[in-house]
Amino acid sequence: MARTKTDQDKAQQKLARKAAADERRERQEQEVRTRRAEQLRTAEGELAKLEEAVRVARERVVRHDALTNHLVGFYEEVDKLAKGRSLLEATTLIVDQANDIIRDAKGIVDGDPYLDRIKEFVPAGTNPVYPDVLLVARSVQQCLGRAAKQLSDRDKRVTKMRREARTICAALKFVAEQNEHPSKEDVESVLGAKPPDDWLF
Repeated sequence: MARTKTDQDKAQQKLARKAAADERRERQEQEVRTRRAEQLRTAEGELAKLEEAVRVARERVVRHDALTNHLVGFYEEVDKLAKGRSLLEATTLIVDQANDIIRDAKGIVDGDPYLDRIKEFVPAGTNPVYPDVLLVARSVQQCLGRAAKQLSDRDKRVTKMRREARTICAALKFVAEQNEHPSKEDVESVLGAKPPDDWLF
C-alpha cells in the first residue's frame, strides 16, 4: 500500500513538473509573440515614415527637373534681352521671375552654401541691371546642377530602405500569423514581390 502511495506521489509530481514546464513554455511563446507584434508595429510605423520620405524625395526630383528646364529658358531669354542693353534696368516681370526661381531653388536644394548666399532682388526702388540678373540666374543654375546627383542618390537610398522595410514587415507579419520562422518563399508570398537577396537571407 505504501508503495502505491509513493508511486502515486511520483506520478503527481511528474505531472506537476510537466504542467509547470508546459506553462513556462507557453509563457515564453506568448512573450515572443508579444515581442514580435511590437516589432511589427514599430516596423510598420517606420515604413510609413519611409513611404513619406520616398514621396518627398521623388517630388523634389520632379521639381528640380522642372526648375532646371525653366531656368535654361529664362537664362536664354534674359541673355538675348541683355545684348546691347547691359546697363538698363530689368523689367519688373524679369525681376519677379528671378525671385521666384531663387525661392524655388532654395525650397528644393538643402545645404548648398553658394545658393544660401544668393538673395532675392528687393522690389523697392530701381530694378537690377540685366548682367546682375544673369549672374544670379547662372549661379542658381550651377547650384541646381550640383544638386541633381544628391537628389537622385537620396531618392535611390530611401527607395531601397523602403523596400527593405517592406520585407521586414512581411517577415514579421508571417511570424505573427503563422508563429514560425518564414522562409524566403514565405516572405515573397506575403510581400507579393521578390525580397532583397543581399541582406535578409
